[in-house]
Formats: sequence, C-alpha cells, structure tokens
Amino acid sequence: MLATGRLPRSLSLAACLVLAACSGGTVGAPAGAATSTPTPAAATSSPAAPIVIEDAGVDTDLAAGTYSSRLFKPALTMELGTGWYRTDANTDRQIRLRYVPGEAGDMTILGGIDYLQCGTSAVIDHPNAQAIIDALASATTLKVERLDPVAIGARSGSVIRLAGGGDAVPQDPLADWVRYGCVLTQGAEPFPAEAGWTPLLQDTTAQLVVVDVGDMTVLIRARPTNDAEAIYRAVLEVVRSMSLG
Repeated sequence: MLATGRLPRSLSLAACLVLAACSGGTVGAPAGAATSTPTPAAATSSPAAPIVIEDAGVDTDLAAGTYSSRLFKPALTMELGTGWYRTDANTDRQIRLRYVPGEAGDMTILGGIDYLQCGTSAVIDHPNAQAIIDALASATTLKVERLDPVAIGARSGSVIRLAGGGDAVPQDPLADWVRYGCVLTQGAEPFPAEAGWTPLLQDTTAQLVVVDVGDMTVLIRARPTNDAEAIYRAVLEVVRSMSLG
C-alpha cells in the first residue's frame, strides 16, 4: 500500500498541471507575469468620394473639398479651397465659378474650342493649345505680360496673362471685335454667328491656362473684377490640383 502522507513524483506533477489549467495560468510562465491581449488591427477608411458639382446647388457657396462633374467633358476632378461660389448651371462644355474673397473675380473652364479668330488672320478650326498660345502671343493688339509652362495635375499646359489696358473696344458693330484682338468660339459656326464667345481683346485683362486632353483643348480663364493677383493665385491652385480625362 502507498503511504498516505506523500504522492509519487509523477502524480504530483500531473496534479500541478490540472490546477494550472483550471486557474487559467500559463504553464511555464513565471508567477505573477502579465499576459498580453493581441491589439486589433486599426480600421482603415476609404477616401471620401468627390462632391458632384451639379448637386451642390446654384447661387451658393461651395464647401472646400474635391469636386467632379457628371456633365463636363473631358472628365474632371479638382480641389476647391474656401471662397468659391457657384453662379451658373454648368453644361458639358462650361463650368463658371466666382471667387468671393474680395470679390476678386471668376473662373470659367471651357471644354473644347471650335474656332479661333484674330484680326484679319484666317479662322482656325478646332485650335489646339499651341495654336491658341501662338495666336495670342503674335496678336499686335494684345499685351502679353506672362507666358509660362504650368502643371495641370499630371499634364503639362501653358499659362498666359493679358495685361489689357488698351482703349475700350466699341460694342457696335459686333463683327469688328476681331480687329482688336481674338475671339474664341464654342459653337457650330465661327464668330459672329450666335454661339458661346470668349473675346480676348485689347482691353481684356485675364489669365488663361490651356492644355490638350486627347483631341480636345481645355481652356481655363481667370477674369479679375477687383484683386487680379488674388484670383490668379486661386485659379492656379485649382489648376494644379486638376485631373482631366
């Protein structure tokens, strides 16, 4: 018979293992050692979808953020900071916004130019970015104060500033406008047929950015009404954030 005062060594070890399992301890861990709980993986959030500018309302302030358009061609996304105001219902060929701080001016984005006319030169059908830059730079009635390359998102374009300052252009007869500079047209027929015109004349103060996106030329015009440098800087910030096409 076994003595009642002591257990064999093998049974003692088995009893210790059973006690450790029941108490939730870790076999082999020092007494009093803390146990660690795995940290769950941090949750990741997807970037917010761009705001569709057509859904942002008309005659309203635009919140700062990333915007896209379901209408404008080519496909467009852009970052707008604070201060932009949507004034018009845009189309597949035009977006126009006003920059409210200081009532500095407005920005118009045009998708595709159908015709370009400067002075007595021949009408250019569907001019690309280089044709527009060359025509403006060579027009003797226009004063170009800046012509530089500019990054439009991942694309390369050109920025040209017209200083204006010339005598006011007579409003009548309308057809004489091209004598005082250039007219860009979006429409089925060239100026002065009824269409969308962008006159760039001797009294025009403006900053233009032009870039080719495939076989379409995008033109972004900044037109100051008060603080020219403020609107020019604000528009170039938007331009550099753009994704086109």
